[in-house]
Amino acid sequence: MAMPWRAVVSEDQVRAEMDAVLAAKAFARAPSLSKILRYLCEQELQGKGDLTKEYSIAVEALGRRADFDPQIDSIVRVEVSRLRKRLSDYYESEGSAHAVKIRLQEGSYSPAFVAVEQHADREAAIESAPTVPVPVAPAGPTSLLRPPDGDPARKRHFSGRRYVQMLTTVLVLLAAIVSVFTLRRSTPVRTSAGGQSDPNAGQAAASQPVGPEFRLLVGSKDSRLVDSSNRVWAGDRFFRGGTVVSRPDRHIRGTLDPLLYRVAREGNFRYDIPLKPGNYELHLHFCELLYGEENQVSTGEGSRRFRVSVNGTILLRDFDILSDAGSENTADEKRFTDISPASDGILHLEFVSETGKASLSGIELLPGVPGKQRPIRILAGTSGVRADSLIQWWSGDRYFLGGASFQDGKPVAGAAQAAILRSERYGHFRYAIPVVQGRYTVSLYFADTNSGPRNFGAVDPNGGASSNRLFDVFCNGAALLRSFDILKESGGPDRVLVKTFHGLTPNPQGKLLFSFIPVNNYACVRAIEVIPE
Repeated sequence: MAMPWRAVVSEDQVRAEMDAVLAAKAFARAPSLSKILRYLCEQELQGKGDLTKEYSIAVEALGRRADFDPQIDSIVRVEVSRLRKRLSDYYESEGSAHAVKIRLQEGSYSPAFVAVEQHADREAAIESAPTVPVPVAPAGPTSLLRPPDGDPARKRHFSGRRYVQMLTTVLVLLAAIVSVFTLRRSTPVRTSAGGQSDPNAGQAAASQPVGPEFRLLVGSKDSRLVDSSNRVWAGDRFFRGGTVVSRPDRHIRGTLDPLLYRVAREGNFRYDIPLKPGNYELHLHFCELLYGEENQVSTGEGSRRFRVSVNGTILLRDFDILSDAGSENTADEKRFTDISPASDGILHLEFVSETGKASLSGIELLPGVPGKQRPIRILAGTSGVRADSLIQWWSGDRYFLGGASFQDGKPVAGAAQAAILRSERYGHFRYAIPVVQGRYTVSLYFADTNSGPRNFGAVDPNGGASSNRLFDVFCNGAALLRSFDILKESGGPDRVLVKTFHGLTPNPQGKLLFSFIPVNNYACVRAIEVIPE
């Protein structure tokens, strides 16, 4: 396999630079990035750089199991993106004087080794040379949005006199066609001062989303928003019709990101989103901001009903946000699997009012798994996103109602996730986790850092491994745990206890509704994991 970098740097220089980078503070504190960087460099040194796959990085560099599925787990794409930025930052600071630099090209897992004295020429050569595309799973492209016609990402690289002559004969005609089509595709939606969109306006222009997932903050004028779990949301685009409504004073329950639900699009409207071919999981986010006892119109369920369809197929009929969420001003989410763009490469979402006005707060499109929902992993009582020792990603707290969060930072032991289980939700609370129809395995993670001889909570007066914390756990009304004593079952304080339940099915609203009810003292939970069976 030809490796053009050998013309400017030697293998010994590359290995010396790789060792220097890995010894730097920026990488010594990021073991997963260091493992990936070493693996990619070794593959390139062995002439296998352009053959490196997402699966091999996960299994051989990160130590994932042989059943690793890139359609479910986006860890490699996320970590490689972090690595690319970390390298760029390193060479702008600590490594700026290095004689050789390691570049991780966009759109490839193959690193480039660049000599400083030829850096500028090499940069130009890399940018102009054809790149080897990253072999990713069809459901997990780097960008879910299909690039519009005329975008450089869709151009082909041609070389040789024969190709030049061939292209010259059709260039004028193609330029005219592309110009007209691109203009139609990029015409922005015009909005009046009152927020009413022009029904004759075309699609809103959009930049490509960052990473393999796409999120749209419906009704928002902001171009970009990062939520509490570090997910990136783009501003409103691709819409036609409807009116934007905003309720900045609302207290939104069930989420750490109230800004996502205080604005919505109402009326009869549609979203036409250009997508690359593939299988997607669609999440629609709602919140009832108008009806309900706490809102300006006190009438309740039945006041707003509408239907939602995708590519002409109805997803929701007579949908009532208030009834589905259980209360007003509460974040609500519906999930749908096996979603694909229509034959024209567009995902057509239509919202039609039946009673009152249809309403929508957010759209998510994620790489899907045919016939299955993606796993859900929640760290109770905290924000942010964290990876456990198995390199599985856990999001911050969501889907909760009631209770309080507590973060003591006290280390616990006994599970692969122990290092990230530093917080909990406690009290009398519930979780309404949205899922598609099916059967699920659910694991609940507990640890009692309150009771025990070294802690301040009450313990068994007879010296046994028992506390005065007892509570029940129900799923959709069926008891999972009765008078549950974490300390007794785990054998002592500060130990992780995992209770796993199989064959759980959602309620008619498509929710796994977990209720944590105190019997004596407070109920609590550290994390919840939902895996489709």
